[in-house]
Amino acid sequence: MNTVKKLDELTGLSLSFIKELEGERVAGTEGEKRAKKVIEKYIDSMGLSFEEETFELYVSKNLRGHIIAGGKRIEARPYGLTVPYEVKGRLVYFDHPEEALALSQDIKEKICLFAVSPDHSYVKKLKDRGCRGFIVASPPSHKLYSRHLRQKAIEEDAILPGASVLYDDAIKLLNMEGEEVSMKGEGKTEKVEATNIIVEVTGAITDTETVVVTGHYDTVPFSPGFSDNGGGVAIMVSLIRHFKENSPDRTLKFAFFSGEEWGLCGSMSYVKAHSEDLENIMVGLNLDVAGCPVGRLVGQITGSESLLHTTQSIVKSRGLFVDFKKGIYSSDSIPFAMKNVPFVNLARIGGKANRYIHTEDDRGFYYAKKGFEKHIKASISILSFFANAETIPFEKKIDDDVKKKLDEYIQKRL
Repeated sequence: MNTVKKLDELTGLSLSFIKELEGERVAGTEGEKRAKKVIEKYIDSMGLSFEEETFELYVSKNLRGHIIAGGKRIEARPYGLTVPYEVKGRLVYFDHPEEALALSQDIKEKICLFAVSPDHSYVKKLKDRGCRGFIVASPPSHKLYSRHLRQKAIEEDAILPGASVLYDDAIKLLNMEGEEVSMKGEGKTEKVEATNIIVEVTGAITDTETVVVTGHYDTVPFSPGFSDNGGGVAIMVSLIRHFKENSPDRTLKFAFFSGEEWGLCGSMSYVKAHSEDLENIMVGLNLDVAGCPVGRLVGQITGSESLLHTTQSIVKSRGLFVDFKKGIYSSDSIPFAMKNVPFVNLARIGGKANRYIHTEDDRGFYYAKKGFEKHIKASISILSFFANAETIPFEKKIDDDVKKKLDEYIQKRL
């Protein structure tokens, strides 16, 4: 079968799959269960077995909220893990949360309006200073963003009421600075069980040197998750089909993670449960954000300079442009990198759905081959090299400059 025809078949498979998958699929909910059935149906159709691995995490369900200011009601979307709440306080505005924490600022019994979302490391400090809640403006021309606090916030008693508002509503609130406002967040925060799905394509020569492919299938609340990360998962399904039919020399493990949107919970659980297996994993490929027909491929290399150059050479040899840089990517590669497993993170950005990730508008505006062709081609090229090379031409290591960024991420986000 010629290469063009084969690529057509794989992109067709991705398109067929994502049409079935698209829709809200928050970890531990009925939406996740629906998505799990879709994934497992496609794996089953290829004659492959899969394993389910469950884990626990906290999520918030049935989120809705509002702000009352100047006698008017403004729609707000509560931060996950903060509901339910109902608080009042005088409104103060700061461009950045760090400004609110300056010694000269009195935020006791106040509600802070920010232009940017506070990193999780700031939330407890705001609470300790007596802040009663915070409001964050969504980007201009966007619908309401879905955001959440970190899982540790529950254990650390660092829960502070938070909400997103539309940009234009933030402007209205800004004009009411100094006045008393009230925030109400409704919903239920609870511990749930979510599921990872693991599929293995056994190597023809060895299963002691493995390559892992990861992507998350869950979404934030309200989002249909076309780009983030239905597209990535759709590509994973096509890659499984390809390597099932073109047996790799090294074993490929495909991990469909849930709970990524609540703090990389699925991948954290997997790495903890498979600590001994990590010794055999030479490198990983993470697919997160994909599917928009007009856009470009970008890559973050969480590893070494040698891995960066190797991966660049692979895609260039196939006539593809990918803007690769060395660094970290806020996704499921992080827990592996914490255990010294290097990763290539591949994403497609610049499209309409991609621009609106974490909102209701992350939809399949244009279901088209162009959203998947180059992403699939680049992924097959990278994985074929990693899985079939006589020797791995780079060290299994994370460079010190990347480790520094990784440590900063862990402190602020996990």
